[in-house]
Amino acid sequence: GAGLLTVAALGLLAAGVGWVGTMALLGAAALGAAIYLFARRPRREEPPAASAPLNVLELALLAVIAVQTAYVAVMSIGRPLTIWDPWVNWATKARAIYYDGAIGPAVYSDPSRAVTNLDYPLLLPLLEAWVFRWAGAPDDRLVGVVQVLFYLSLVGLTFAAANRAGVRRTLALFTAAVVATVLLISAPAADGFAETALSVYLLAAATYLLGWLRGGAPGTLMVAAAAGGLAAWTKREGIVLLAVLCLAAVIVGPARRRAWLGAGALALGGVVLAGPWYALLTLYGIPTNVYVPVTLDSLAGNRGRLPLIWEHVRHTTLSTRLGLIWPLAPAAGLAALITGAWRNLDRWSALVPVFAVLYAVTASLFYVFSRFEPLEMHLLTSVERVFANPLPLLVVWIASLGSSPEAAPRASSPGRV
Repeated sequence: GAGLLTVAALGLLAAGVGWVGTMALLGAAALGAAIYLFARRPRREEPPAASAPLNVLELALLAVIAVQTAYVAVMSIGRPLTIWDPWVNWATKARAIYYDGAIGPAVYSDPSRAVTNLDYPLLLPLLEAWVFRWAGAPDDRLVGVVQVLFYLSLVGLTFAAANRAGVRRTLALFTAAVVATVLLISAPAADGFAETALSVYLLAAATYLLGWLRGGAPGTLMVAAAAGGLAAWTKREGIVLLAVLCLAAVIVGPARRRAWLGAGALALGGVVLAGPWYALLTLYGIPTNVYVPVTLDSLAGNRGRLPLIWEHVRHTTLSTRLGLIWPLAPAAGLAALITGAWRNLDRWSALVPVFAVLYAVTASLFYVFSRFEPLEMHLLTSVERVFANPLPLLVVWIASLGSSPEAAPRASSPGRV
């Protein structure tokens, strides 16, 4: 909903239409349609079976999630932004949109604002401008509302993704609690970074792509494509995540038509939802001030950076700030091979580890093309957040190793695709 709101807002602002009132009417219409469809849904002949009551451990896990959510809310709502990226890259653009009532040159082409990374996508600034408009003031103490909602979405989606993978309820709640308490997941949400939203869209895209690959209905693929496109609309890193996820699907199922359809749909989602923004950047010739052009000459000229990059990546992936998830994932995979638990898994379970390896290599190589001098400043300020983006997906995959995908709920029968 947040993603589609911002895509629609981009079009309305470009057309000079009053976006807040229009989006409110569209939202009310969508809510009315949802209520109408819910009221007309077929009635069950038999009531659904009642779930077992929560046990003591599950209640404790819910308490941990609640306390952690309260911490994120207290840290993000009611205090001014104090960290550079959330303040300059997102909130400054949100203020410009608020005051101008449009997406003008101050947002994407004013050379005096180059420090705000003019080429960054506008999902988060538009959501913050949306909050400013309803509040009637560009008060950055309010932007935390967006972060808390994304954080709650991430925790809830983690539980749902684990449940969809066949993980029992207690372990699914534990999985959600792990994601809620990893420092490099909760801290960016508390501080106002875009990484929380990026993790939401990546986890949604991968979860529903897996659902499609395992025989899900076309609607499953539509959700995956929308989430993948919104990842690219959230940050430039989202393009990398989307491309790597598409490549991983094709690598795991090179002879499966469903894999190619899934990759194509995700790519199309990126073109439809994020393409207009990147087309605008191309039209106005807005360059990135973070990376030099990605060419073989640049790669050859900067290959001496690789040892420094490797050292920072190694240190980061082994850091407790990332919950040791990166080393735990291959260890869990190895344990599944040794114990024979892998026999309960299908071929598509390999999608996540293939994606993780490809992403780690690709994300590391991008630092070769960094404009930062010294390069170490770029690594110190970003590499932890870059490697935090896939953490929820990796946690869900680790939890699923002891479960069978056949136990997960399916949207439809697999068919012959």
